[in-house]
Amino acid sequence: MTTVLVWLSCERIFGLLPLAALVDNRLFCVHGGIGKHTLIHGIAAIRAIQRPSLMPLELAITKELIWGCFCVETDKSMPSKDNVPLFTEEDVETFCKRNCIDMIIRSRQLANEGVLNVPSHMITIWSAVSFLDNFNNMAAALVLDSSSKKATIVSYGLYEPEPKSLDDTKPPGGRSTLAAV
Repeated sequence: MTTVLVWLSCERIFGLLPLAALVDNRLFCVHGGIGKHTLIHGIAAIRAIQRPSLMPLELAITKELIWGCFCVETDKSMPSKDNVPLFTEEDVETFCKRNCIDMIIRSRQLANEGVLNVPSHMITIWSAVSFLDNFNNMAAALVLDSSSKKATIVSYGLYEPEPKSLDDTKPPGGRSTLAAV
């Protein structure tokens, strides 16, 4: 299979994956976040989206769920850099109340400690240690226990202060190594 076919297959699969999950009818899990269309139409509209979708409203909601970015400022009238959908603390509160949920769990924002619990009805879980080898951040995972209804956050990080280069950690040459002639 050529690399182009692999790429196209991956794109097709991503187009079929669920956009969000609702855990125990109270925890809304999503990669990015919410936005103006998600606020207006709610979880019912997300459930109704047929994947892959080409409908304008469904594409707008999809963009918010995948690329939504939390912003502290309350002025959303200014367009965001890269035209990324923005949402605020007020939007989080409104979405949770309108959809009768306790919290939004998301992942699309670097959190130095692996987890960010701002605002109060949203938690961001970042799962990449030392992101892009440029950040000295920790990572986290959220473990939900269905029997006790409790959540545990597991944080992890690098033991070395800086990522090592592969040149420094290569194993020595062995029998399969070509000898210099």
